[in-house]
Amino acid sequence: MTTKTEYTDGFASIVSAEAPGMDWILENAAGADAGDYDLDAALDDYMDRVNQVVNPLGLTVSRSGVAVCDADAEIDDEAVAEAARGVDVYEVLARHDVSGKR
Repeated sequence: MTTKTEYTDGFASIVSAEAPGMDWILENAAGADAGDYDLDAALDDYMDRVNQVVNPLGLTVSRSGVAVCDADAEIDDEAVAEAARGVDVYEVLARHDVSGKR
């Protein structure tokens, strides 16, 4: 069994320097239209997408922004940041639009 260790407890700040949490990333992207989206479902979807791109790099990220990796993992910080920032937040939000406006 491989021992896991915490990579960071603030993964959101890797995606956006000012982000205090993963939910903030979606809320900020939705802006004044936040009520038009099921943000809870969107966060689940967003986290699935983030994990799809960072799992191959050795990380698993929780909704709370805690990322863990194998204790002996050599993580490429730049590759992780690039992959996580590459997840299209607006595409995720569009899948969870509950307003009927779009």
